[in-house]
Amino acid sequence: MDFSSVDFSLTGKFAAMHPAYPLIDSNLHGKDNHKGGAQRHYRSQHSRNLVSQVEEEDTSHCEEKVVVKIEAPELPPIDLKKGRFPYCLVWVPLPVVAWLVPFVGHVGICREDGVIIDFAGRINIDNLAFGSAAKYVPLRLDQCCFSQQPLDHVCKEGSSHLAGGSAISWDNAVNQTMLEFGKKSYNFFTCNCHSFVANCMNRMAYKGSTRWNLVEVLVLVLVRGTFVNFTGFLRAYVPFVAVMSLGFWMAGWVFFFFWCGFTSLLLGWFTFGTYAFGGIIDC
Repeated sequence: MDFSSVDFSLTGKFAAMHPAYPLIDSNLHGKDNHKGGAQRHYRSQHSRNLVSQVEEEDTSHCEEKVVVKIEAPELPPIDLKKGRFPYCLVWVPLPVVAWLVPFVGHVGICREDGVIIDFAGRINIDNLAFGSAAKYVPLRLDQCCFSQQPLDHVCKEGSSHLAGGSAISWDNAVNQTMLEFGKKSYNFFTCNCHSFVANCMNRMAYKGSTRWNLVEVLVLVLVRGTFVNFTGFLRAYVPFVAVMSLGFWMAGWVFFFFWCGFTSLLLGWFTFGTYAFGGIIDC
């Protein structure tokens, strides 16, 4: 048999196995074509990298477009006529005590719908003890920390907030405090309405703090409180002026020294009991 016409090279073998493909030029074995093939390979790899980078940029661009900023819901308005104070603290003068110390009173906290909740031996709902509100303090919802997960906390005390009792909403914080204080006994000197409100504010971590107490709630109402109307102002200060005037008229400076001693003992008890005595006033 004559094998002179048979091509035993690599190109010939490839053509014999794959007759559908055209014969590869023998020049591919050349050095120049080998370099050209390598260049074509690197160019193709480079083009693939560029395509992948463009795809990643397009994907990230699309992801950025998906992010939508949700505006905070508009808070319901305060209705003074109906006695509705959403997201507020409310205050009313405390009989007898407020006649001598006018900034000491009874305080409550309002739900999201404005209904007043307070603690006065029992939990009152929409029935503020000692009369209608004379003063209110609007609180800022955006300064509360509501979350069930430690990593989602925006306050500085995320772990202590979660351990001490956190909440997922304003009403949830109020409801949890109602359940807790529903089992407690009221005591003007150790466990009172200010303690109830402080517990709510700690569950909200208001202003990033979980250390709200009786004294801080009292100061907050005194400094930032707004009278509901002129009648509320008269209710707060007319009895005080009347008692002080009558006392000076009947006893002179003796009454004044009595008043100074009473005020100092009352405020001293709450202040030292909260800060100096290891938190005696902490129900």
